[in-house]
Amino acid sequence: MAERLLAGLGCLLEFANAFNSLLDRPWLMTELLAKHISRGFGRAHPSGVVKDGEACHEDSGPGAENLRVPASSEERTYDYAPQPLRVHQPEGAKLTTSSAPGHLLDELPSAEGEEDKADGYEGEEYGREEHDSQEYEDYFEREKEVGAEDGENWEEDYEPLPVMVPPSEYAKLQQQLRAQQTDEDPLDKLRSIVSMGHPENKYAEAEKLGQGSYGAVFRAVEMATGREVAIKHISVNQGDEDYVMQEILVQRDHKNPNIVNYLDSYLVGAELWLVLEYLDGGSLADVLQVTRMDEGQTATVCRECLQGLDCLHSDGVIHRDIKGCNILLGTDGSVKLADFGVCALLTPEQNKRTSYAGTPRWMAPEILKEEPYGPKVDIWSLGITTVEMAKGEPPYASENDSKVGDLIAANGTPKLQNPDELSAVLRDFLQCCLEVDVDRRWSAKDLLQHPFVTAAGPVSNLISLTHAVKEARNRVH
Repeated sequence: MAERLLAGLGCLLEFANAFNSLLDRPWLMTELLAKHISRGFGRAHPSGVVKDGEACHEDSGPGAENLRVPASSEERTYDYAPQPLRVHQPEGAKLTTSSAPGHLLDELPSAEGEEDKADGYEGEEYGREEHDSQEYEDYFEREKEVGAEDGENWEEDYEPLPVMVPPSEYAKLQQQLRAQQTDEDPLDKLRSIVSMGHPENKYAEAEKLGQGSYGAVFRAVEMATGREVAIKHISVNQGDEDYVMQEILVQRDHKNPNIVNYLDSYLVGAELWLVLEYLDGGSLADVLQVTRMDEGQTATVCRECLQGLDCLHSDGVIHRDIKGCNILLGTDGSVKLADFGVCALLTPEQNKRTSYAGTPRWMAPEILKEEPYGPKVDIWSLGITTVEMAKGEPPYASENDSKVGDLIAANGTPKLQNPDELSAVLRDFLQCCLEVDVDRRWSAKDLLQHPFVTAAGPVSNLISLTHAVKEARNRVH
């Protein structure tokens, strides 16, 4: 038994001696290993019998014949005859073999080019082509030279990481990128909300009422009904489309007795025609140019303006340009807020604004100081307008326009000349409007409960003011 085991071990050792020659054909190593382990086992068991897939090892005697198990119908006998082997060798190599009988390499072909004839692999090539180490070095040197000629340079091809954009500039950058990446006409946004056709087919303009930086306002007549309307011509410059749309939507969506009623809108070339109700009593600025107002009339105007502001502020809208020329009167004494060209919309995500907007003489200090602000900037502006109604002119009227903003930002609440000429309740009302501390400044809803406002008379008290304006116009014409 020991001799047979030694024979199997010797076979494995023979395989190990040939291992170096098999390195060029690693995929055959598993197969060869299996064959020659079986071959060694066959030498140890010349008449080996496997029963139920396993070899029988009954030690009934020292001879090989004692290892044989009687055959039965379930027994399977396997032939362990060795198969010819073939090992790939580099060209010109000599293979040394042992002369011992049954040596593993006895059956290997010589290096003289004996044909491949091994178990169905005839004529097929296996293994990788061998290269001389110097040949590889020459190859890589050539690649480097070609790469240099082609201009391959990692420093030139390197792309730096993108620069992080501050959150404050992100929205502006997005808008610029969208403008660069689209060929859409910016006026298409306006066309989606205005009426089709030309307004001259429906309205006949009669006279020019005023001129501003935005354009002009004309009185016109609706030809089908004879109703008088005001048509505001707004020049739409590139980048102003969103502001113009905002003006349309705010007036269209806020129907209130104290807000000028929106009727229609048209796009004529690059100019927006905004059709609004016509108030023939003129503006508050027109009234102050021709007559003085008493405190009762001032209180009535304040009450009507506060009602309009309360409606806007409840919806997150800041007018940002409350002043005499943007407060219109009807011949029946009605008072309405107009000109929403610089209004701002607040949202839960953006409940403060920081942009500079309005007219400096009526601006709140927080705007002039470029601090975040909210709807109470309109309350400050109404307070300045109240001073205008009570005294005939706003504070710092004699100062140069360029200095007014600095004076308001530095001095805060303006000091009135001859304040004793005003009633105590009016002075208190002004103090509530012109409070520098925004938290202590009253809101529109609060001011509607102020004694100065609750004591105000009906709008009919203002009819005399509109008559004065009409008489002044007639004298001019």
